[in-house]
Amino acid sequence: MFRAGRRDTAWALHRAHWLAGQYVQLHGLAPAEIVPAPTWAELEIDLNRELEHIERHVLESDNDPHEAAYAIFNGSRITRSIEARDVVLSKRAAGEWALDHLPERWHPAIRAAGRAYDAQATPEDAELLAREMSPFVAMVRERMLARGGPPADELPRWSGY
Repeated sequence: MFRAGRRDTAWALHRAHWLAGQYVQLHGLAPAEIVPAPTWAELEIDLNRELEHIERHVLESDNDPHEAAYAIFNGSRITRSIEARDVVLSKRAAGEWALDHLPERWHPAIRAAGRAYDAQATPEDAELLAREMSPFVAMVRERMLARGGPPADELPRWSGY
């Protein structure tokens, strides 16, 4: 959606998805004819911005079930993207990846995020998501650091949000 005065802070991620065929062409040129492929450095910047966004929700104690489910699924997507060096997948697919690749400790929160996305979350799911959001996001930052990403205190905090 276009919003005057707001810049796209995930431009590299959007280009990667378009160039991988994740769009519906209604008219005109294909994305490959008009947008350059993103570099890995550009993608890392955007992934850091995505992580900053969910870190902001943690710091502001904004842990309502929808935001917490978003944090769990998007954190899964960020983790998988960094580890596979491939950013093209949905948050739901990233949740499935996380169930196969992250420690069992995170599986209840990932499953609760799926139920929340399906509008089937229970009150227990909401409590679990609120409780697990902060440690899950911290784990995502740790994994990003382990892959050579910048520490949170060296990032431009919540730029563009």
